[in-house]
Amino acid sequence: MAVPLRSYYGSWVETKDSDDRIEELLEYLDNIKFEQPEFELKRREINIYQHRLRFDSNIPLGYGLGSSGALTAALFDRFIACPRGIDLVSLKNVLGQIESYFHGSSSGTDPLVSYLNQAFILSPSSIEMTDATISDSCFEFYLYDSGLKRNTANLVRKYQSMRKSDTKFLSRTNDMGLLNDKLIDALVLKDPNSFLENFVSLSELQFEIMKDFIPEFVKKDWKAGLESKAFYMKLCGAGGGGFFLILNRSDDDHLMSLFGDRVSPVFK
Repeated sequence: MAVPLRSYYGSWVETKDSDDRIEELLEYLDNIKFEQPEFELKRREINIYQHRLRFDSNIPLGYGLGSSGALTAALFDRFIACPRGIDLVSLKNVLGQIESYFHGSSSGTDPLVSYLNQAFILSPSSIEMTDATISDSCFEFYLYDSGLKRNTANLVRKYQSMRKSDTKFLSRTNDMGLLNDKLIDALVLKDPNSFLENFVSLSELQFEIMKDFIPEFVKKDWKAGLESKAFYMKLCGAGGGGFFLILNRSDDDHLMSLFGDRVSPVFK
């Protein structure tokens, strides 16, 4: 399940100074052979605007909140001709091809959510829009700011390598996927007891098997939450830095006294 976080966003602004990053991205787009040939570059738009646009965004880079997904969605919206009636799977695949510029490999999920500003439930064979949100869990959530940027592509490669070389890690990460499915079911069914039970299990499991993806000082806070049962943490995206998600079971003042401005409320 993927949901938009609408307090973070971006938009195109015209500028007199060329943005080298945008020009490189447009050159990358020009060399893509889309899996779905019905998608085409708007070459006239590129010729007019490639030296005049900057993507202005409040999404922090390297923090696990989909900054590359938002930029991918903006590029697609501005420079790719999308046929009417295109199915969501094809749209997601094309967006994933574009976002692969940033990560080496992309599912296309983040840019799909950004492009349509819509929550989805995804399976290997289907994509369904949903009205369910994390607020249906009946709990309060916070973003924990580690203060560290991370390189998603390197972390994804490390994760994939560990799954290939370590059978125990493979098995336990599969368990992590099953817990994620149970959390989605709990949201859809609006079952807060099941949601809490499985979130705690996921937090415990990630703390056990994803230590290479959690900074040392974050581990201390994560462990404190597990032991006190006042809050529980999980990775956002690839981990390694950026934001981590907190499910808070204590009052707001207690959490703020622990972390100060390192935490901010979300989905309340």
